[in-house]
Amino acid sequence: NLSPLVRLFAQFAAALLLVHFGIVIFSINIPFFGVISFSSPVIHGFAVISAAFTVVWVMTVVNVMNFLDGVSGLNSGVTFIAGLTLFLLSIHPGLHSDPVAQGNVATIALIISRVRILSITTRTRKKLFARCSAY
Repeated sequence: NLSPLVRLFAQFAAALLLVHFGIVIFSINIPFFGVISFSSPVIHGFAVISAAFTVVWVMTVVNVMNFLDGVSGLNSGVTFIAGLTLFLLSIHPGLHSDPVAQGNVATIALIISRVRILSITTRTRKKLFARCSAY
């Protein structure tokens, strides 16, 4: 039961923590248009536009997932599909110069997708049994 401003501040702090440890989005590849690069300007060894875009992106994704959580099962399904997509992209040998280094990303993505789909089945089973026992 946190206020929206406290939640927004926590999301902002989490996104800044990612940026602080160097997890940023340097470019986006848009089909038919090319690559949009966020790596310049650099101030004190810090890509400012890349950091700002990463903060906005992380906060947007967190709020979208919070919005999807209102519909039963939708959040888990979207997370499962996203995790499976990340897994498939990380094991694709044509996308990376060193596919072996993507093993950790693939493992984490597969674990996240599996855990989310297990949570939906557990919650759905509980709701179904609760509804059946009420009649």
